Amino acid sequence: MPLNASETDTSTTTQSTDTAPAPSRGYRHRSTGRVMAGGALMTALLAGSLIAALPAQAVPIPDPSVSATPSADETPQGQPSPAVVSPESTVSPSTAPETQAAQAETPIQIPDAALRACINAAIGQPAGAAIVPSQVSDPNLRLSLKCLNSGISDLTGIEAVTGARFIDVSGNNISDVSALGALGRNLTAIGRTLSDIHVENNHIADLSTLKDLVVQYYFFTEPQQKALPVAAPLAKIANPIRNQDGTVIVPTSTDPGFVYDAATNTFTFATPGPKALSWTSPLTPGSQNYSYNYSGTLTVMIQKPAGNPGDGGTTAPTDPTPPATPGASGTPVPVLPVSAGGVHPGSSLASTGLDTSVPLFATAIAALLGLGGLALGLNRRRRAAVRK
Repeated sequence: MPLNASETDTSTTTQSTDTAPAPSRGYRHRSTGRVMAGGALMTALLAGSLIAALPAQAVPIPDPSVSATPSADETPQGQPSPAVVSPESTVSPSTAPETQAAQAETPIQIPDAALRACINAAIGQPAGAAIVPSQVSDPNLRLSLKCLNSGISDLTGIEAVTGARFIDVSGNNISDVSALGALGRNLTAIGRTLSDIHVENNHIADLSTLKDLVVQYYFFTEPQQKALPVAAPLAKIANPIRNQDGTVIVPTSTDPGFVYDAATNTFTFATPGPKALSWTSPLTPGSQNYSYNYSGTLTVMIQKPAGNPGDGGTTAPTDPTPPATPGASGTPVPVLPVSAGGVHPGSSLASTGLDTSVPLFATAIAALLGLGGLALGLNRRRRAAVRK
């Protein structure tokens, strides 16, 4: 006899309560989805850590101030490329011819900024402005270079100032006057001479490079003071003093251990300590109209080599005691302080890009992997419990 609809539903319900319900397909899909989501999360964390560890790459940013000028390949065929004219190359119609000529000249190389400022002051330019030959070479300029006490140490470039009549470079840090000798040759080539020159109160021991410099009136060279390198007792020290004509000037000293050797033009000191020598001699040839002397003082420190101290002497300064060598017999190994994170400040561990060391980065990765394994284990246990 056929059952009605209500009876069919009741029998079905009764039968389903007698047996354990099997996991539905939807539940299995949800469990699998959770596992896949956990794995995706772990993968994302690891990928993010590795990407952060990579060094940053600089991306060039185009300069908006640079105009995009089409290249030869981009220019339409048959049309000439547009000419680009810089503002600096535009010459105003009111520019004086002399200024235009100066702009076309190569500037004089004057490495000493103080000397450049002094020459610029004589020609009415800013201190750091470039100087070209036509601005300083005309003898009719009769320039006066008043460069005393200016901190000048290099006279390179002054040889081109043939428009000078008066030069005062006294009270500076000059030891080489060969550029003034070159100026003398340049003046002679155009039939000119200097009127006056002052080089006193510098560190000039050799005037022989001025042999071609002709001075009409004032030629001041004294006094000079020159410091020589440190020397050992009885070591031969070359005598650097030369007159304008190149002759040797022999210095003198009141030190009882001082000895001068004319055959080698050297002198020695027998005892350690600071030493002083002096010289004075007529300046030859000097001025065309007046007579002057050339005088000065030499200073030198005489000291015994390190490890051989003597009575009344001084020893060369020694470096501080070097740190103990690790592993040396009987030598304690220095202990370096340890900063937070267990890394010595001076260690050379590789950087991960995360402001941490490689060991700490590896520990973090291991912890993430451990958490992932724990999550997978819990999922499996839960699925097994559901099947039961």
